[in-house]
Amino acid sequence: MCVLVTKIELQKLSNMNIANARLHAALERLEKALVDKSKALSDTNSDIKLSEALETEINVLRRENTRLKLLNETVSKRLDGVIGQLKDFIEDV
Repeated sequence: MCVLVTKIELQKLSNMNIANARLHAALERLEKALVDKSKALSDTNSDIKLSEALETEINVLRRENTRLKLLNETVSKRLDGVIGQLKDFIEDV
């Protein structure tokens, strides 16, 4: 009977070792999933920051474009005026 108890005890230890190994593997998978999720969140935050930076840059460029359009209109009107004056001068000569 003593041998039978020993075999049962060994089987229990073996089952505990298997369960322990499975638990360890499960914990490793959970830790990896946590790291992966953390990386994904970090990438998302980086993407959000990049998107915000690009949006800011677009707004700056739009304001600059508007300013240049107004400047272009002013220069164009002044050039038209000078051309008109030159035509008048040529006609008078």
